[in-house]
Amino acid sequence: MSNQEKSHDITRNHDNDAYTIQEVADMARLSLSTIGREIRSGALEAVLVGKRSVRIPRPAYESWLRARPVTPRDGGAS
Repeated sequence: MSNQEKSHDITRNHDNDAYTIQEVADMARLSLSTIGREIRSGALEAVLVGKRSVRIPRPAYESWLRARPVTPRDGGAS
């Protein structure tokens, strides 16, 4: 699957009530391990669906995004 196809799939899934860990990682442009750490720490709410599938409810994802600080890459120096 090309990057353009992946991007289209992610955009289409924005209407979902919940996202997979992969979708959240892609949308936030973070690694799967970072998203996993956020879930394990309790910073990002996730629910177990079935025995092994995890979903992040859309409101939880949006709340988590709002709570993340934005830091300039250069530390703010001009």
